[in-house]
Amino acid sequence: MGTRSMKRKGDKFLWQVKSTGLTINVIRNAEGVFLINPVRPVAGQYPAKSGREDPEGFMPGPVGDVKEFLAKRKAVKKRTEKSGKVTLAVYTYVDPRSGRNCALYVNDKTYMPTKLLVTGKEAAEKITAVYTSYKLGVPIPDSTFALPKGVSVRPMPNPPKADPNLVKVKPKTK
Repeated sequence: MGTRSMKRKGDKFLWQVKSTGLTINVIRNAEGVFLINPVRPVAGQYPAKSGREDPEGFMPGPVGDVKEFLAKRKAVKKRTEKSGKVTLAVYTYVDPRSGRNCALYVNDKTYMPTKLLVTGKEAAEKITAVYTSYKLGVPIPDSTFALPKGVSVRPMPNPPKADPNLVKVKPKTK
């Protein structure tokens, strides 16, 4: 599935997905949220309240202070594991958007995440994300969140209304 990265400064962010010769960028800045076409000089602007304005909507893991994230999710510390000389704490929680179960592995001393396991009800609904770098407080220039020069902006259509006959999945609570 490639490499993903998130750069965030306040409510602005750059989400990048790099996969076999293709890079997809989603930028949120003061003008809105944009999906940058990787082939043509076009940016699709997401409709307001599309769910894409929240960086946590891209992956059900932390995108800022990990302790705050775990508290907000009411995560439960299930166990600790050794990984070489490092002790990892394994926290579990339910993603409030999708209802999927998550297990976040964090360094027990620094709270830096190392791995996120996400599982759904179906066998195909499994995601393993490995954190190769997680830095907080790094200066990020505002130009990071600017649309590329020469890009024309086109509005994306509003998502279809939910079918009232579909059953909504409720997150498991304990």
